[in-house]
Amino acid sequence: MISLFAVAAVSALAAGLTGVWWWNRDTGPQFVGDAWEPPRATLLSSPMEVMPVPGWRSHMTDLGLSNDVKFVERNQFSPQPFVGFLGRNGYFLARTTSGPADWLLLGVDAQSGESAFPPVSLGDPAGRRLQCMLNGPETILCIRYEVEGSTAWVIDADSGKVTYHGPTELTLNPGHLFVNQVGIYAVAEEMDKGVYGIGPRAETTWFVPGHGLVDRHGQDEFGAKPVATQLVGGPGSETKAVFRLSDGKVLNPPTDIGRRQRNAVVYPGGFALEVGNPSGPIIISDEILFFDDEGVQLGRVQTGDNLVPESTDLPMAQRGSGDTAVFTVDGRLLAYVPHVDSATSASLVGSRLFVNEGQSTSFPEWTSFDLQSGERGATCDFNVNGALDSDGKVLVIKVGNPEADIVAKGVDPASCETLWRLPSEPKTSAEVFRVGADLVQISADGTSIFSLTAPRR
Repeated sequence: MISLFAVAAVSALAAGLTGVWWWNRDTGPQFVGDAWEPPRATLLSSPMEVMPVPGWRSHMTDLGLSNDVKFVERNQFSPQPFVGFLGRNGYFLARTTSGPADWLLLGVDAQSGESAFPPVSLGDPAGRRLQCMLNGPETILCIRYEVEGSTAWVIDADSGKVTYHGPTELTLNPGHLFVNQVGIYAVAEEMDKGVYGIGPRAETTWFVPGHGLVDRHGQDEFGAKPVATQLVGGPGSETKAVFRLSDGKVLNPPTDIGRRQRNAVVYPGGFALEVGNPSGPIIISDEILFFDDEGVQLGRVQTGDNLVPESTDLPMAQRGSGDTAVFTVDGRLLAYVPHVDSATSASLVGSRLFVNEGQSTSFPEWTSFDLQSGERGATCDFNVNGALDSDGKVLVIKVGNPEADIVAKGVDPASCETLWRLPSEPKTSAEVFRVGADLVQISADGTSIFSLTAPRR
């Protein structure tokens, strides 16, 4: 049974209150409703109630390149064409298709279609792996990996100026100074040692000791979080360090004598961690502490429930296979929803929390729960995790299957109705991306890029 308990409606009306009373199994009813606002999100700049059409269009020649250059095709053997975005600029990889082989980094202003800077040549990978990533709000890092030694480019994200080009110890080999994108930062992971920051000469900088694998739940460039977590301690440890991605500062607070910290999760606006007493090698959690992004404590809940690693949008906790408690960033209980785990997952869209009750990505059953009204919504058969963004009314879902004949679709999150489908030939370069508050699409032949905007009336 779904435990979204709206109670004492008559009492609420008598008190002149509007909103929802949620039942807290530890402390009884709490009034949250109107006091809670969804995390701030950047909405798409163009309405999406009807199928978008091309706005500006830029061919390779408009971006300062010749006609023999195409965007890199998406496949398992090459890097993805989209590097990421910072502000209104999107960054893409392209390559020559004739003559001397050359790979290029392009910057495109998503609001005008103009080139953000002259194309940056990355040379010929010659069968070697090449990957570019964001590294903070001002820098792009590109690495060409070779067993005998990697080569790096450090590029100013605004001007395209190469500020460093030369050898680096960083690799694209998992476990050995492996460079990974976490939010808008690139970090280097060293197995069983820890995580490093990356500096202006593609060198390692700050260091956080640990297992050397950053938790990446929800850590993409769209919902970039300034903090991250990794396991610390010996084999079998359940304790996680919370650290700032900009400088590696560890944010875990000190604990009382005899107390131990266990799991931690991050989400927009802060992080939560479990604290309890050790019982041999196991930590028995009895409370959850809530913090902002700077490590300032905002709240505390006494509970034996465990944090849900998949709680990427709001803190969530549960015990065993029971329902999942959803909290505000300062620890106030919002609701109980169905069990959430790695097979189900959950995603917040506005005030609606979608939970995949189908426990499958192939046959999803995403049911929405409005955290402001307490209403259970419709069950959708699309993958909410594939959402690019929303204009506040319509959710735009990216279709990543290259065999499909559409690249995106617009759906009503309240009714699950599909409002439009954006067609494309299968097995082509066509793909849709979000850049800031705008949507852009690479053409099917890979020779141009264009914006997607509401049709003129």
